Amino acid sequence: MRRFLALALYLALSPVIALAQMPGPPAGGGTASSVTGTVNLVANPLLEALPNDTVTGTANNLLVKFSGAAKAVTATTVDTASAIGICQNVTGYSCGTSGTGAIAIGGQVSCTFDGATTAGDWVVVSTSVNGNCHDSGDSGTTVPTGVEVVGVILSTNAAGGTYAVDLDPLGLTAALTGKVKNLACANVSGSACTASANAFTAGQSVTPTAGGTQSAGGTYTPNFGTSNSVTLTFGAGNLTIANPTNIAAGQAYVIALTQDATGSRTVTWGADYKWAGGTAPTLSTAANAKDVISCWTDTASTVNCTLAVANSK
Repeated sequence: MRRFLALALYLALSPVIALAQMPGPPAGGGTASSVTGTVNLVANPLLEALPNDTVTGTANNLLVKFSGAAKAVTATTVDTASAIGICQNVTGYSCGTSGTGAIAIGGQVSCTFDGATTAGDWVVVSTSVNGNCHDSGDSGTTVPTGVEVVGVILSTNAAGGTYAVDLDPLGLTAALTGKVKNLACANVSGSACTASANAFTAGQSVTPTAGGTQSAGGTYTPNFGTSNSVTLTFGAGNLTIANPTNIAAGQAYVIALTQDATGSRTVTWGADYKWAGGTAPTLSTAANAKDVISCWTDTASTVNCTLAVANSK
């Protein structure tokens, strides 16, 4: 979850944070103390001590985020991927516009909800009330998208109020395995986002598929889903290159074909391969000659190709 990525970054940059455990249910009391050894996150939620924002501040049982000054401030209805935890009043730490608040980041804690709840549903940041939790209506393996998942509601309630939630600081919930939904790629420094334009400052490469030496008269089927290129060597005979599998529109693919020690081997191409003028190029015939075929797909069944390099040496 993004709040734990933010916490990790803040821990690396600031000596201010101290993890603490809070004995008993987080009803506004308890004593903060250092944590060592095994921690029971049901009875002792994980807390981080953060200075409160001095303008908007924080409030007990409301979600918080980092302010621009690296302080805790109540999350807003548009903070769909930046909540870091829930502010809790404990002895020595208070939510508000001064001092230091105890921000719960893991275990069972209370959160104020903007409406009714159903036990077991995923909890997300409210888009209607600042700082509130919201029952997403989703549960189990159906994980909400477009909003930040902060935990699971533990009770069913007919109206809004303050109820216990289970925060998951390590992302170990079985239903989330392989389904991390709330990492905002654009907010992760140095990441390349699939839905954004990316500027790379270092070389990029994709390991070619090693097709190896083909059998005489055999057929090779490229898999466009495993790489962007393949290297093939003719066996003691001609070769059929069948229509690729796992084609997606907009793919670039390169096929490097090397003649065997005899040379003059030819290729029969599948119908999905399209060529200038409708005719496949004549390959180099010399022994051990290498030809490079460059392709681009504009549909899931059209592979437009050209002989980019003939008899490469």
